[in-house]
Amino acid sequence: MKELKLEVSRLPQSRLALTNKAYVHPSALQGLVLGQQKPAPKHLEVLLNRHAVFHVEEKDGVPCHQIALNRLHRQYTQLCLGDQVSLKRLSCDVMKDLAAIAVSVRFLSQKKQRSFQPLLINTEELAATVKTTFEGQIFQPKQAIAVDYQGTLLELTIANISVDFFGRLVPTTNIHFQDQSNMAVLKFIDYKPSNFNLEEWGIFGLGAAINHVFRQAFASRLVRSSHIGSHAVHSMLLRGPIGCGKMLLVIKLAQALNAHYPYIIQDLSTTVLDELFSNAEKEQRKRKKGQLHIIAIDGIEWVREQRNLELLLRRAQQCHNVLVAVTTRQMDFESSSFHLVVDVGPPPDASARLKILRHYTAGLSEEALQRLPELAERCPNYTGAELEGLAKAAASYALARSHGKTSIEDPTKYDPKVTYSDFEKAMQDIEPRLKNAPVSSKTAVQLVANDHPPEDQEDWILV
Repeated sequence: MKELKLEVSRLPQSRLALTNKAYVHPSALQGLVLGQQKPAPKHLEVLLNRHAVFHVEEKDGVPCHQIALNRLHRQYTQLCLGDQVSLKRLSCDVMKDLAAIAVSVRFLSQKKQRSFQPLLINTEELAATVKTTFEGQIFQPKQAIAVDYQGTLLELTIANISVDFFGRLVPTTNIHFQDQSNMAVLKFIDYKPSNFNLEEWGIFGLGAAINHVFRQAFASRLVRSSHIGSHAVHSMLLRGPIGCGKMLLVIKLAQALNAHYPYIIQDLSTTVLDELFSNAEKEQRKRKKGQLHIIAIDGIEWVREQRNLELLLRRAQQCHNVLVAVTTRQMDFESSSFHLVVDVGPPPDASARLKILRHYTAGLSEEALQRLPELAERCPNYTGAELEGLAKAAASYALARSHGKTSIEDPTKYDPKVTYSDFEKAMQDIEPRLKNAPVSSKTAVQLVANDHPPEDQEDWILV
């Protein structure tokens, strides 16, 4: 096969540094093929200086006498800009699929290597990112690649592979990660989505969309509340009508995150804020592994000293073991200062209402049990809290019938059953506040995830 002599140069565009590919002029790529394939391929694997394997792709912006390598490529091959290298096409017959690889991980930025704040890395997500980005490429030991993981640039070095010399990354390749920095700045977690299920908390009707966003936003806190990565959510705003479960969601979230019970406040004076943050800031100064502190404001529109809300959010951003949760009925409440915004509404659909009724009802008569779906259809504008009240009111009518029919000797002798007529009476007592709310069969949630502050972009100089 023909061997080309080319000169090492920088990449024409910085974004190409994250592809792990080398780039040559189309004519150089055609020269490696020697007319064996028509039309000539736009990419292929080559041996550089007879020992390093690269995936080479054509690029019009590269001069015909040069090969563009990123900084990690040049470090791996011990080459400098302007050095002359030899290129030879690699035969497909010698390539084997990788069953497994071991990968060392560290921050690409030296500044972040010295950071106190650890970054939590979901190994499943990082492995999926690597496979999606580099599937089909050839890897060999000591080779380094750059990966963008949720806005943070990481340097991954191939420590070991399951075959001799080099192999191809395939979807079935098992990837094992380890911290290369030896400074505990990276925390690897194996997070399972099943750990975060709103319906297991008794919260229905919010759909899979909110489950997905909450799982991504709070995954690091679910694993260990005292080691929070740079992408952990520090503030959230829940907007929706009264009774839709906003504060219940906050309380259940505290349980799932193994946090302190939420501090529910109605006063944002500096004295109250200093008292709330004292323990959390003391733990952070001592680097103590304490529980997460959640500060909840139930109805921001009723709170005094609202001008201190921005101060509260800034202090939460600086104190990594604090989460601020704010609820409001005002759907147009300003949300740009919050990391996560959840719009809850309109009221739950018929399917969610049926789940809520089943959750809050017990001791139903056979008729009531069979007609429960019918009851759910008759309550189009009821919120979750109102459906809970409806179930309790119906139970009270059933208990009223038992008055005088029990005895002190055996109070369980008469066991009242909740009938469908009890629910009909209860509907006259418990009426929905949102009588004119739109009826929707779709999930009752709209989610907006505000971007986190941008990462330092100096590390994009990889060309």
